[in-house]
Amino acid sequence: MHIEEKNGIYFVHGVVDETCKLETYNLPSGKVNFDLSYLKAMNSSGIREWALGIERLHIIPNYINCPHFFSMLFNITKQLLPEGSSVESFQIPTTCIKCNKNKIFLMKLGRDFNPGENFTYKFPPCEIDNEQLEAVCDVDSDKFFIENLKS
Repeated sequence: MHIEEKNGIYFVHGVVDETCKLETYNLPSGKVNFDLSYLKAMNSSGIREWALGIERLHIIPNYINCPHFFSMLFNITKQLLPEGSSVESFQIPTTCIKCNKNKIFLMKLGRDFNPGENFTYKFPPCEIDNEQLEAVCDVDSDKFFIENLKS
């Protein structure tokens, strides 16, 4: 894993594992914008190290472009979303109920979801056969959208 800063946004690259030491990246305390577009994977040790790092550095994360696997962790690891943290955008995979084609949508704050509200986004129909797309998502909307992302 490595982190690179551009215009106040910290881009996280690679795999977050047991070698993750946020302290080595000169991250500021307080609100930190993490863009996870280039995050490839995160193992259980990496989850622990990331959570401990944001706690030790007193970081209040704002996550941008969360890959699907990272969003799923919000339900089981509350330390990833400490009080005051936010999520600007995250991926949701979908599957067509007829042709089984998969498509990933990037959900954006204020456009597709709002803090404190249940997730009610309506996916467009499949581009191949015009059938309904179903979200393949384990995010518990009651916890994720209401408890963790209150303004």
